[in-house]
Amino acid sequence: MNWINTGDIDPQQGTAFYRAAHIDETGDFNAEAIEVISERNVGGDEKRFLLRMGDFFLSGKNFNSALQTVGARLDGAQIVRGDGQGDDRFAVTSDEGLRELFIAGHAYGGLQGPEWEILAQIGKDDEYDQDRKFPGERHIYRAGTSIWAVIAHELPGFDLPEGIAAARPYRYDEPEEVGPGF
Repeated sequence: MNWINTGDIDPQQGTAFYRAAHIDETGDFNAEAIEVISERNVGGDEKRFLLRMGDFFLSGKNFNSALQTVGARLDGAQIVRGDGQGDDRFAVTSDEGLRELFIAGHAYGGLQGPEWEILAQIGKDDEYDQDRKFPGERHIYRAGTSIWAVIAHELPGFDLPEGIAAARPYRYDEPEEVGPGF
């Protein structure tokens, strides 16, 4: 099953992916999820990325609150997005409805308690680097490696996009407790 990118087309700016999205028998939303968080977004270096993977959950009782964070709402079994003039409507259980629930749930609460997390860095350390903001084991890749290749190398079940060269690891460092963790 393919991952669906809900963020920037360039994951270096940060993004979230999901797959296997569904509403379970209790009315809750579930999916597998990946987050790519650029350390630059929290005042760190632009060559470091926090990769997180785990099960994503949004309780059915929070659907409306979550949807409101992205300017949408529930209307029965439909999600309504728009300004009242030419609203977009789609079934909660449709592909677009599940996508909207993932985006809304991610904005509402993020990926809580990931099962897997790694700090990836592209390029060696140099004297101009910002202090690390994310703790943990650091996987360093050779300069010029695509973040797409790093994601495919690090995360099980994520296929390397066509035309992207495979990741080129440089070394792995031991965990370091620094900065505000997630």
